[in-house]
Amino acid sequence: MGVTNFSQINPEYTTGTSAAGAITINSQTGLITTESLSTASQGIYTLTVTNNRIASTSSLDVDVLSGTATSGTPVLGSITVTAGQAVITVQNIGNAAFNGSLQFPFWVMNPKTGL
Repeated sequence: MGVTNFSQINPEYTTGTSAAGAITINSQTGLITTESLSTASQGIYTLTVTNNRIASTSSLDVDVLSGTATSGTPVLGSITVTAGQAVITVQNIGNAAFNGSLQFPFWVMNPKTGL
C-alpha cells in the first residue's frame, strides 16, 4: 500500500461570487462568496452550484463562514449532489437576519475508478 504525500498534491483552486443563489465554478476546490443576503432568523438560504468536476458519486466537503455578514448564525443544512451540480442549504439559527455575504470553502472528492 502506498502513502500519499499531500504536500505534492496541487488541486486547482477557484473563487467566485454567486448571484441569486446560483454559481458556476468548475474546479476541484475553491471558495464561493454569496451575494449579500438578508435571510431572516430561522430562514433557509439555498445555493445551487454548477461544477463539471461533480459526479453523481462525488462527495463534497463544504463549510459555511460568515463572510461580511455580522448578524445571523449560519448552519450547514444539507448537500444534495447530482452529476454536474450540488444544492447546498444553510439555515440561519440566529436571532437576526443575515446582513451580508456568506462564504463556502469547498472540495470535490471523486472515487478513484479502474482499481
